[in-house]
Amino acid sequence: MGNRQYVRFGARRPVHFSGAGTEGEGQLINISLGGCAIESAVSVTTGAFLKLEVKISEQETPMLVALAPVRWSNVGRFGTEFIAIDREPQHQLQQFLAALKTGAPPSPPTTT
Repeated sequence: MGNRQYVRFGARRPVHFSGAGTEGEGQLINISLGGCAIESAVSVTTGAFLKLEVKISEQETPMLVALAPVRWSNVGRFGTEFIAIDREPQHQLQQFLAALKTGAPPSPPTTT
């Protein structure tokens, strides 16, 4: 396997996904700036385009990834790439990853 473009961090967070005639719930198992892996009882097909809502913390609204194609799929797990994510969710993701990197709990969102 080649080198990954982004560092992945283990994280277990609830996620809701929908698209391509599929809708379900799962658990995020790892995440990076470029995508994530999800555990779910719902089968998802490689190549499907999904919308993801990741519950990063209890205080924040879920992080919305508008377009996340499924890049691989195995029984009970699948991986997505983030190809369409708005500015605010991108900022949430960056804060979340920074907190995972330092081992600190994610801080509440800042307002500017």
